Amino acid sequence: MHPTIPPSFGQSDTPKEEVKKFYGYWNNYSTKAYVLASGTRDWILTPNVTPDSNKSLNALKRDRKRFNNEVRSLVNFVKTKDQRLNRK
Repeated sequence: MHPTIPPSFGQSDTPKEEVKKFYGYWNNYSTKAYVLASGTRDWILTPNVTPDSNKSLNALKRDRKRFNNEVRSLVNFVKTKDQRLNRK
């Protein structure tokens, strides 16, 4: 399976429909890799980790969910500031 290439963020003159595709992609983003929290705001993607117990598996799943939510929160913040979406 080939990874999907995300739409480009574009530039100031990017058509509104292309900008919407970018935000649509990232609003639905979800990684399949395990994620380790390294501090409060640092993340480590670990696609080849093998959990050694259910406790560590649950921690990896919890961190992956938090990571995905932080990506979406960042996207929503940037989207509120993006003037290209206010064009007609």
